[in-house]
Amino acid sequence: VAVNLTTVNTTDDGYITAFACDRPQIDIYTLTFPAQQATPNLAVLPVGSDKSLCIWSSEEGDLIVDLAGWYRSGAGSGFTSLAPTRVLDTRFGPDPRGVPQDLVANTEVKLTLRGANGVAGDATAVLLNITGVTPAADGYITAYPCDQARPTVSNLNPARNQIVANQAAVTLAADGSVCLYSYATTDLVVDLNGYFSGTGAAFTPLGGVRATDTLNSTYGLPIEVEPNDPWVIDLSSYRGFTPGITAATLDVSAFSYGSGYITAYACSQARPTASNLNYVPLLGVTNLVTVPVGPDGKVCLYSFVPAFVTELHDTTHGMTR
Repeated sequence: VAVNLTTVNTTDDGYITAFACDRPQIDIYTLTFPAQQATPNLAVLPVGSDKSLCIWSSEEGDLIVDLAGWYRSGAGSGFTSLAPTRVLDTRFGPDPRGVPQDLVANTEVKLTLRGANGVAGDATAVLLNITGVTPAADGYITAYPCDQARPTVSNLNPARNQIVANQAAVTLAADGSVCLYSYATTDLVVDLNGYFSGTGAAFTPLGGVRATDTLNSTYGLPIEVEPNDPWVIDLSSYRGFTPGITAATLDVSAFSYGSGYITAYACSQARPTASNLNYVPLLGVTNLVTVPVGPDGKVCLYSFVPAFVTELHDTTHGMTR
């Protein structure tokens, strides 16, 4: 299943682990959160034989779970991964479509995505990375098909003056559009990562494989990912990955002493003008990342400033041709 997890009113910094109830709890972080701050993360997770999902928290607090979709063998839409493409950025003045700098509170913006930027004409949904940038007040952002009523769910919850990113799988309206609503005045950055259609890649769950942890390197010493030296992960060396995989979904967590962002991309391609998560000093942040995988099976992580990729830990699934 694909679920958006949001922690609220937590008593201390901590983390969430989600897993199939009929399997042992695994040592991964599905979501990391600071105390007393609403924190979301989209998670794609296997369910138990009875279709159940268990969620464990290291700290007390409230939890919101929104169902975004599910995978079923032999049914549903296939996924086509795209090199990340920026489809909206309001930070530097009005968007060419007339979207103003600083989307005004309680308004929405419409993005027509089917048939553009590599999205097929029969696409049923898109995968977006949505970033709220320095809102004027605490708030939330909801993404939904423009021909449906706005649902009572949120995709991300940026606090005042924060930069918060989260991935969202959004159904397309009949005219191929999605709408983004913001409760507070904010800038928005939206990157397109792929789409779902009648063709495309099938989903293969792995159940949690730790691919990289730079805080616990081979020699027991932490290693920072440097800006001019992207961290290379060879996914072909991990169980469950076979030739022909086109994309992988990873939970990426980062920690840094500065402010910056992480970009994940296929090492065989040029680094795109896009970001997957945004970090601030001394605060760990997690985001789900769906990234194309090149023929060599390698994924690169670029960091804007030196950062520990504390848990690029959960290669939860691959997507195969």
